[in-house]
Amino acid sequence: MQGAAVLAASSALRCGAGLVTAAFPDAAYNAIAPKLTESLLLPLPSNEAGTFSSGAIPALLEQAEKSSAVLVGCGLGLNLHTKELVSALVQNCTKPMIIDADGINALAANIDILKNIKAPVILTPHPGEMSRLTGMSIADIERDRVNVARRFADEYGVVLLLKGASTVIAGAGRRDAYINVTGNQGMAKGGSGDMLSGIILALLAQGVYPFDAAVLGAYIHGAAGDAAARAVALVDARLRLHSRSAARAANPGEVTGNWSDSLKRIFPFILSLLLVLSLFGCKNAPLKNSKDQPPDIPTAFTADLYIINGEREYEAKYDQTSLTEAQLEFTSPATVRGLKVKLSGSTCTFSYGNLTFSADLSSLPQSGVGELITKTLKTSSDTANTQTVHMGDAWETKGTVSGVDFTLRRGDNGLPQSLEIPKALLTAEFRNVSPK
Repeated sequence: MQGAAVLAASSALRCGAGLVTAAFPDAAYNAIAPKLTESLLLPLPSNEAGTFSSGAIPALLEQAEKSSAVLVGCGLGLNLHTKELVSALVQNCTKPMIIDADGINALAANIDILKNIKAPVILTPHPGEMSRLTGMSIADIERDRVNVARRFADEYGVVLLLKGASTVIAGAGRRDAYINVTGNQGMAKGGSGDMLSGIILALLAQGVYPFDAAVLGAYIHGAAGDAAARAVALVDARLRLHSRSAARAANPGEVTGNWSDSLKRIFPFILSLLLVLSLFGCKNAPLKNSKDQPPDIPTAFTADLYIINGEREYEAKYDQTSLTEAQLEFTSPATVRGLKVKLSGSTCTFSYGNLTFSADLSSLPQSGVGELITKTLKTSSDTANTQTVHMGDAWETKGTVSGVDFTLRRGDNGLPQSLEIPKALLTAEFRNVSPK
């Protein structure tokens, strides 16, 4: 229970709230105080259950009126006293308020008090809490999330943020409803909702209109989760790369599936990989082995690639014959085995068995990538966009090419060792590299 309050208060502080006062039962002081060193603390009378007693209500109402915005529910607990507390706040508070978690559960038996609110109210239920509020089954709610949210918001005069895989935000009297597009499955963890409420609280406290605060809060919360997922995926990829044996079996078990569907999934990273690899083609020059100057990568070389893209793993043959000619031939898994992707100037050709498809890069559905590749090929010798340092027995190059960040490691002999492209969730290991 205490953890929920800590997460919500910390989230509000990190999202711009100038001053956060955390009110909690005095019985929880020793658990909460060491974790909220940046907040003001307001311990209030507690009951035998360790939750707020009814004696805490006057002080809570007084503090609410001093505040710019109020959040109730995170770690609150559910009993007679907490129900009385929520009822008093809903009916008397004149400041914008968010009701979450046990605050929502406390309302379920007396939902009509929402019709007497004196200030904007945002409710943030998940489907289970929405079921308790409406009496509808979770299945019925999930089948019609947008209309359920809109009807509830209109009936009770509130902003409703219905959490889930596609979070819906609806507001009283509005013809529109918003569906949030950020976030991922990894965010389905205890405490995630508390952090969302803290974000919205910070926005309300800074004067953002309640409906906009709910929309922006959901977006920011999901975007943070997506950024965390990208970071975790890259770390996981690095660990998997280092843990796998160089003698990994070349013929993995058969995998059933549709190769065209697989192509759709891997299309973005195929082009991203070709994009960055093309950057490192250099003019025909001898390999260098100097700690003072990065070595050149040969214009033409071949390599075996072990690729991790998110949760998926691939193996491929890479063959670069010139600055404008390169080919990937996939050898694993079975769903894409035999697929060839050839880059020639501004043309990309896909071939699989007797099927062949060629198109100008600018016309392919990966927005902007064709242009990126073309620009990179034309400026492959330009080092202004990269920074290279010597690290141990290798050179590490970091840079940005038209918005694509990458990190390339290559040996003192100039041959590439590994490549990371965070935006594509792509990590590649070069094996058996040989100049031509």
